[in-house]
Amino acid sequence: MSAVARGLFSFEVALALFVASGSFSESPLLAWLRLDIPRATALLSLVSGVWLVLTRRVTIARAALIAPALVAALGLWMALSLAWAPPNPYGVQKTTVVLTYSIWSVTAGTLIAGHPDRIRRLLMALIALATWFTIARLGSTDAEYILASLGSGYLSYAVNIGIGITALFGLVVLDWSSGPARACGLLGTLPMLSAVLRAGGRGALAGLALSLPLLLLASSLSVDRARHTVRVHVYGIGLSMVTIFGFLVLLNTVTSDASIRRQYRTLERLEYLQADTGYAGRGSLATVALDMWYERPWLGHGVGSFPIYVGRGPVRAYPHNIVLEALCELGIVGGGIVIALVMVPVWRSLRALRYGGPDARLRVIMLALILYTLFQALKSMDLMSQNGLYLALGLSAFPPCTVPPRTSSSPGAPQAQAP
Repeated sequence: MSAVARGLFSFEVALALFVASGSFSESPLLAWLRLDIPRATALLSLVSGVWLVLTRRVTIARAALIAPALVAALGLWMALSLAWAPPNPYGVQKTTVVLTYSIWSVTAGTLIAGHPDRIRRLLMALIALATWFTIARLGSTDAEYILASLGSGYLSYAVNIGIGITALFGLVVLDWSSGPARACGLLGTLPMLSAVLRAGGRGALAGLALSLPLLLLASSLSVDRARHTVRVHVYGIGLSMVTIFGFLVLLNTVTSDASIRRQYRTLERLEYLQADTGYAGRGSLATVALDMWYERPWLGHGVGSFPIYVGRGPVRAYPHNIVLEALCELGIVGGGIVIALVMVPVWRSLRALRYGGPDARLRVIMLALILYTLFQALKSMDLMSQNGLYLALGLSAFPPCTVPPRTSSSPGAPQAQAP
């Protein structure tokens, strides 16, 4: 009983509540609760994390702090860009959230990244929350769901359910050895998928189409082949994203004359005002973001400038792609920080898979979570609404637990063994 209590009131549960607080904020089932849920869960997880550090129950690797450092650098650059950004409260709000909630999300991930048991507990907490969101979606009417989705702090049920599906499927195929547990886990994904379909989560389904095959490939192959296949899978997806982005940049450059584009820029923007809900409309907003980047490629137009630039005024609006958002508002400097923030943890996880070790399977699950949450960040929401991605990056930034054995140059000398 004490073990169950420790699990329920653990740091990992508080952290999972904080990461999913965007969906709790406007949930119809919690409308009676008069509480700032994101702020309360952030404070709860922060107090729990500080207690873990003070009591030395977690080990922090200095090399893992590069992920929080990159988020801090992003937030500081956003704060600096306020000097040349047009006045917009949204820019100040986004900067504040990145410097507080986002930094804490990635830092909290680094706290437990070196502790496999705590990672498993966090994954189970995320699965439990996904189950809650599944019940909430299947048990609510479409009108109640649409009303909840209009909240300013709302994050789609489908996105968080997809995180739970990825975590559950990863544990089933890579971590659990019990047959009944695997069967129950696979059956548990069915109602979750049903809830995603009912919520209209096309982006969540597309993200699962990237993350779940990675887990299947890693589970169906031998250890050496799995490591190689996982690296090829991740590198292939990354190369595809870079190719698509380069094609969009080239297409936007060669298909219209720069002077004509500048002359009719205002009219073009007015056409996009109501066109950001569907994927076709978001493509138009991506074109606008690229135009903004071309005008000020190095420094950008300043944080919060996108809605001003498209004619919406001082409101919250974004191009639904964190890379384009960073490039058009923060320039190459901010875009480079965002890209490095994603690439460093992914590179470290792939390097860790090369050496194997006891945490190799959990590394694959973390990579799958990064692929899923990164896809969501590239098609929806903004930099201040990516706590799931920041958490996954923090969990993956931990350096490899093992090192490759070194072969001595002397034939008779003993060889160093990997710890």
